[in-house]
Amino acid sequence: MFKHGPGEHRAASGGRRPAEPGFAGREREAVESYQIGVPLKALGQLGPAITSLNRSISAWAEVGNQDERALVLYELGMAEIKRDRPAAAGQAFARGLALEAKPETRLSLLQVQGALHTNLGDLDLGIQDLRAALVLARELKQAWAEANILNELGYAYRSQGRWDDAILHLNQALMIAFYPIVALLVATGSLGWGVLLVAAALPRLVRVLKL
Repeated sequence: MFKHGPGEHRAASGGRRPAEPGFAGREREAVESYQIGVPLKALGQLGPAITSLNRSISAWAEVGNQDERALVLYELGMAEIKRDRPAAAGQAFARGLALEAKPETRLSLLQVQGALHTNLGDLDLGIQDLRAALVLARELKQAWAEANILNELGYAYRSQGRWDDAILHLNQALMIAFYPIVALLVATGSLGWGVLLVAAALPRLVRVLKL
C-alpha cells in the first residue's frame, strides 16, 4: 500500500516555470528543502524530513508554483503516514488536491488519498477518490498506475462485500500487469511460459478474495 505515484521519483525542480525576479532565492530554498526532506523521509528521520518539506511548501507558496507545492504536499503526506499520523496525512493530500496541479500530480494525490480512506474504513470516500484516479490514469495512459488503482478498488469492493466488482477489478489489474510479459513471450514463441505465469498468479487472487 502507498507505493504509488511519481512523487517518489520526480525531482521537485522538474517542469517548473522560469524563476521570476525576486523569487530566485525562495525558489532555490524550495528545491533545496525538498531535496533534503525526501532523503530524510526515506531514512526514517521523519521529524527533520517534515520540517524540511514544510519549509519547501512555504517557499513554493511564495513563488506561486502550485504544482510543485502539491508535489511536496504529496511527500509530506507520505511522511505523515510513515509517522503513523493518518489525519495529518489526509490534510496534506487534501491541501494538494485543492491546488491547480498537473494531472500527473493529481493522480498521485488521488491515489494515495483513496488508499488512505479505504485503510481507515471510509470505503465510499476511498472508492470515490480511486475511481477519479482511475479516470486520470487512463487519460494519461499510465498502465501501471491503472493496475495499482484497480487493485486498490478490488480490495475496497471486497471489504464492502461487493464480490462481483472485486473480482472484475482484480482481474483487470492482473491482465494489465501480465500483458507486457505475455506479449513478449508470444513474440518470442514462448506462450506456454506466459500461461504458466498467469496460472501461478491465480492462487493469490483466490486468497485475496477468500473464495
